[in-house]
Amino acid sequence: PKTYPLANTGAQMILSPQGFIRPLLARPGSPFGPRFHPILKYWRPHNGNDWGAACGVPLYAAQSGTVVKAGWQGGFGNYVIIDHGVIGGKSVMTGYAHQQKMVVRAGQRVEMGQHIGYVGTTGLSTGCHLHLQVYENGTPVDPMRYIP
Repeated sequence: PKTYPLANTGAQMILSPQGFIRPLLARPGSPFGPRFHPILKYWRPHNGNDWGAACGVPLYAAQSGTVVKAGWQGGFGNYVIIDHGVIGGKSVMTGYAHQQKMVVRAGQRVEMGQHIGYVGTTGLSTGCHLHLQVYENGTPVDPMRYIP
């Protein structure tokens, strides 16, 4: 498989057929789809994947794009959204929730593999993890369609 270097780490990340990398050195956990919310205690859509990792683990842009949000967003806590433009005829954005600290700002251009923040547990969260979202034309889809 094709690989891509991760910023300032020496690590090589596998590149998906759509041209995305994993946003951290971890494995996905809680999948996309309906689930019983561990805090709210009722069934609701889980519109992303959770990636368990220690607080403070660096997060990286899964693809190049422009940061359209970097700030607090309710249950997502510290949240970064990156607009990747049109891919395969669809507008694609990624969202990175619950960050301990964000190191990018809205309007900033980022490159794939660039450091964007740190794993945290801000917002509606039971522990340190990344909640990763992918949006196609504004609608959440399973991130594993894009992330290797």
